[in-house]
Amino acid sequence: MRATFRVLYLILIALATPLAAQEVGAPDTRPERAGFWWGVGAGVGWASIECSYCTAGPLRAPMIQLGAGVTLSRSFALGLQLAGGGKHDAYSGPADNTGTFGDVNLSVYWYPLPGGDLWVQGGVARVLWRVTKDPTDSNTYHAIATGLTAGVGYDLPIGRALSITPSIRGVWGGKGDLVNEQTDARSEVEWRTTIVTAGIAIVWH
Repeated sequence: MRATFRVLYLILIALATPLAAQEVGAPDTRPERAGFWWGVGAGVGWASIECSYCTAGPLRAPMIQLGAGVTLSRSFALGLQLAGGGKHDAYSGPADNTGTFGDVNLSVYWYPLPGGDLWVQGGVARVLWRVTKDPTDSNTYHAIATGLTAGVGYDLPIGRALSITPSIRGVWGGKGDLVNEQTDARSEVEWRTTIVTAGIAIVWH
């Protein structure tokens, strides 16, 4: 997993390098980001859980993400993002066990170079982790908590106000109660969920 993140990070750096090499004063022919923006994408995510008795390794699953927001200036944008994924046979359990995780976040996107395409994301999130058995039984649990998110991405222009955007993002959830969905009983363990996602989106600016 670390090797994957390193490769994607190097790709983002390589894409950003031409910006630094542009001739000073060269005209910028790309359309200016303005107004409303939205995007849809897919990728892969890893969810790790922490509590006083947890021994499970990270759960990897396909992810879908949706985002929309408004451009505040040439350097800043604001957006609401929803991302989630799931996998059957979760945690090496029976095939009818399904693990689900994701988050919804409100983030600020900062473009370090106002005319550039590399951006850094930071914001607050609500994080969800859930494991269920079909049909739902007493072993169905979920945990929801408030957390922080941060990421980096690059807008590759492919048309007028349209881009393909690879990105990497992490979500760090705070303490959340583990809830049994059948009994509504809440565990007092300090449950935390951490999610890392890597993916590609199509974004309309």
